[in-house]
Amino acid sequence: MTGLPLPAIRAGMVNGHPQLTMADLFGNLDLAEYAKGNISPVWRDIVKSRFRFVNEFNRIPTKTQSGLLAALAEQFVELFNSTFEMKDAPWFFTANEANGGGTYQVIAALWDRMDASVRATPVNAHYLEKARGIDNRADFPEHLRLSEEETKVINKRIEGLPVDKAAEERLTYFFSQLNACEKAAEDVNHRFKSHIVEGEKRGDALWSGAHDDANEYIGAQIENTVGTRIYFSIIRYAKALAWFRGKEQVETEDIAAVLPAVMSHRIKPNRSAQAEDRWAWVSKLWQKAMDRYDERERNTDRLSLARLKEELGTIPLSDQPARIEQYMKEFTAQMDGSAGIEELLSMKLLYEETMRKVKEQGITLIARPRPPRPPRHRGKAGGTILTPEEVLAMHQAGRMPAIGSWVRIPGMDLLVSPHTVTNKEIGKWMKKGGYKRDEGWSEAGGKWREEEKIVRPAYWDVPRFNQPEQPVVGFSWYEAEAYLGSKGLMFLTEAQWEEVARGGLRGKTYPWGDEEPTAELAHFEQPGNTGAPLNVTQLFRPNNYGVFHMAGNVWQWCQDCHDSNKNTKVLRGGSWSRAAVLLRVAYRGYYAPDGRFNGIGCRAARTP
Repeated sequence: MTGLPLPAIRAGMVNGHPQLTMADLFGNLDLAEYAKGNISPVWRDIVKSRFRFVNEFNRIPTKTQSGLLAALAEQFVELFNSTFEMKDAPWFFTANEANGGGTYQVIAALWDRMDASVRATPVNAHYLEKARGIDNRADFPEHLRLSEEETKVINKRIEGLPVDKAAEERLTYFFSQLNACEKAAEDVNHRFKSHIVEGEKRGDALWSGAHDDANEYIGAQIENTVGTRIYFSIIRYAKALAWFRGKEQVETEDIAAVLPAVMSHRIKPNRSAQAEDRWAWVSKLWQKAMDRYDERERNTDRLSLARLKEELGTIPLSDQPARIEQYMKEFTAQMDGSAGIEELLSMKLLYEETMRKVKEQGITLIARPRPPRPPRHRGKAGGTILTPEEVLAMHQAGRMPAIGSWVRIPGMDLLVSPHTVTNKEIGKWMKKGGYKRDEGWSEAGGKWREEEKIVRPAYWDVPRFNQPEQPVVGFSWYEAEAYLGSKGLMFLTEAQWEEVARGGLRGKTYPWGDEEPTAELAHFEQPGNTGAPLNVTQLFRPNNYGVFHMAGNVWQWCQDCHDSNKNTKVLRGGSWSRAAVLLRVAYRGYYAPDGRFNGIGCRAARTP
């Protein structure tokens, strides 16, 4: 609009009102031609202008909004059996405060066509004083005016600006987290909100019992999905911002800067979202996703798309489809809730691309792999259910099952966590009010909690014991009972614990056999000990049932009272600070149910 006279600007403007029709918006019947028997419109200046301005568009009735949407989407207007092809030009809209009355609900598709929104700042007397005496109709400074040709050159430069690959990967991850929903489908490939029946999309029920925490997971914060139109709006505006900043490529900070303007009017908060300023809320969603992304990337041992591509570069094309299929199964077993779903789908596309190359080069596969379908069976409490054979194969390949997965114990109607409960899992429970709500707490445990003012595990603020993937310690039997009970889980009984620990080895001293404990087999009291429990994902040998740390690291509470003292609970397995003799499968320890020692944790179990 720079340099245009005020009449030209007004010609490209339409004021919204409740009686506005398509004819009022784009053109009226040409009465002179009508008198001659011809039906044709006289087009309004807004369809011919270098810009288009619709004032108070939320005062326009719904039917006319639909016509406006068609003009935005198709770049042409149809009126009185005539069409007008409009030049590509920017649209600007203003909207009244919806609570002020006299407005219509804006159709969602029209909102989605608007690339960016800015909320008007509150009235401020300081700025009103400065505005006095300014003639906003005066000529715009000549040196700041842009000709149509100059605008085209700038647009071309902006469009040609590349996007940093790492920044684009972060944006893709952000979108996958907004759209994914762990309980949307049994098949991992379909775990997106778009696959949920419309009437079931609302509320927090979708995330009840899921691995993804409704209070932390950003996909639970919005009710709708985000599509490619929003994605390309972000890229377009991030490119413009980067160009104005004099950069040679779009970086993560440029994407983060434009997100609130591009997304705040297009996403709908769910009931679990905190009510606050929309711009700040969108920025918080982005930051939460980036924190989770960074945490994932710090795990250098994890399976990833990049590692798969690197591995494929070392094997013949004929072997690649089978390796991708196997890799996807291993990757799915390690998935942390919905985190990683974008990489999983990329692996599937890589598989199809690899099969196309195999076909083009005429390579014959001895046994053509089936199109990959990751394991479908998920537990009702969330987490992939694995067989002992699958866990042992993962360990052989140098991998670990994801926190939150389960192992099906042979010959028993029982699922057991391959890891002891971690600080990360307890942290999520605490954020949901684990110590404040009564859910899961027994009468005795609740009384103890209130009397002792227990609000967190005993070593929660001690860096040596509070890392996310370390087993929780300083966690009494009462606290463990409340945590497990609130999630529909349970302790192992002492008999079950010993059966699981032996892993099918009868008459053996330790979970791995009769070999004396070493630092490679278990974490216990010995020279060079770290002085704290190890991360549960640190590679250790599982027993034959695919369960880790059944000897050493942390003691594990059992359901039973000890027969020598009914006021105590059984502990099994030994710990990082105890001697090797206590690692024996048959050794029985015990402790008061309110005991909070730095070597005591717990393990979760449940029925299938």
